[in-house]
Parts: sequence; structure tokens; C-alpha cells
Amino acid sequence: MTETQADHPTRHTLARPDCTLSYLDFGSTGPILIVLHGHFGCARNFARLAQDLSPAHRIIALDQRGHGWSSHPEDCSREAYLGDILALADHVSPHQPIDLLGHSLGGVNAYQFAARHPNRVNRLVIEDIGTVVRRTAPVGLDWPRRFASLWMLQASLAPSGIGHDQHFIDSLNEFEDGWGFRFEPAWIARSQAAIQGEWSDDWQQIVTPTLLIRGRQSWATTRHNLEQMAQQHPDCELIELEAGHTVHNDQPTAFAEAVTAFLSEPRHPARSPIM
Repeated sequence: MTETQADHPTRHTLARPDCTLSYLDFGSTGPILIVLHGHFGCARNFARLAQDLSPAHRIIALDQRGHGWSSHPEDCSREAYLGDILALADHVSPHQPIDLLGHSLGGVNAYQFAARHPNRVNRLVIEDIGTVVRRTAPVGLDWPRRFASLWMLQASLAPSGIGHDQHFIDSLNEFEDGWGFRFEPAWIARSQAAIQGEWSDDWQQIVTPTLLIRGRQSWATTRHNLEQMAQQHPDCELIELEAGHTVHNDQPTAFAEAVTAFLSEPRHPARSPIM
């Protein structure tokens, strides 16, 4: 595989009133695509996608507040997350709208941001989340804070399947007192509670060209909800891939191809809503 700028991302920070955000810039000279991970994830989750889209697109991957290498402020409200996206967009692309992609939590953040700031988003990709966000049981509240070794961490979490889940592994870190994750499960539980609900009012305000990508085996979405979303949006298409909730991990090539095709096609007022 030929190396590209995307193989060597640079980490940067951005000060917010209540926290410091961290993000990865995967380089390239193409249009900026800001990507937003889901709960328990981090900017590293999109390293493969950045490689696949380089050099046509410059990926900026944010560690959202409470995740990755960003700090953990008290506030995990909708307004706080959306304010972070606006600050990052203004920082990396102050004079041009950006393309925006979000997975799960990041997907809700992305479409709510597009609804409230339509002039800041050129195109929108939503990965496996709908307008109905169901309550989920908290994860990790009973985990040890630190493990003596990486092997012990993965062995302990193996029964749940999390110990070898790339979405979680990307947030692993060796601290002075042992191995652990860059997130705090109790903080994530509060954020999950804040995002549950029905957000169709936000969705119906969106005019940005949008691609919905759903995993056919997803536990987080239903085809019915996403079909409704596609029908309600004048410039939206829906595709399904043989994947679970984290489509970009389960089907990385097909996911990248779908995103590339969508970001590359000419803008026009109407497309077939469902593939």
C-alpha cells in the first residue's frame, strides 16, 4: 500500500469555554470532511476511512467532548456538542462550508448541526442513526478503572465482545497506573441519556444534500425510521450494507465507496430517495 498524508495525521487542540478539544488532521489538499464518532469512540475510529478517501478529501476527525484526547467537562448537552462542531468548523474552514459525517452520537450531532447551521454544511453523511434514539443500558459502570496489562483488559472484557472491538480499542491508553480507556463510562451514560428521544423536528429542517447509511444487522436503527427520513428530505438517499451498527468497521471498503460517490457527484435538487 502506498503511503499518503492520511497515514500520518497530526493532532491539534482547540480551546472551548469549558474544555479543550483534540482533533486529528489527516492532511491532503481536498475539500474538508469533518467526521464525528459515536459514544465510546474517538477520532482514531476514522483512520481507515481517511486513507480510503485521500487525497480527494481532507479528513478532520474530532475527539468529541468526553471522548478520546479531549477533556471531560461537566456539560454533555446537545448545545455543548453542537457548539464544539461550530467552533471546529470555524477554526479549520472559516470561509467555506464543510462536508460533515457522523456515526451514532456523531450522526445526531451532525444532522442537528446541519439543521441549525445550513450555510456551514455542504453535504451530510449520517451513519446508522435515525431520528428515534432509543434508551440503551449503560456500559462499563462496573469495569475496573485500570488494568495491570493490555492482555488483562482485553481478557476481562472478552465475554462482552468489547475487548476486541475496534471502536473501543482505539480509545485504549496506557496510563501511569495501568491500562484503561480515554472515556469515563459514567460520563458516557449521562451523554447517552441526554441524546435519547425523538428528533424529527430537527431532521425536517435540513436542506443539505444527505446520504443515510444503515447496517442491515444494526441494533440502533430500523429500516422503517430511515425510510421515513429519506421520504421527508427533498435531497436524501438511503443505502443499506451488510453490517452491524458500526458500518465503517464492518464494511470499510463499501462504506468508503458509498461516501466517495456521494461526495463526488454534482449537486442537484432531487435524487431517488432509496436505493
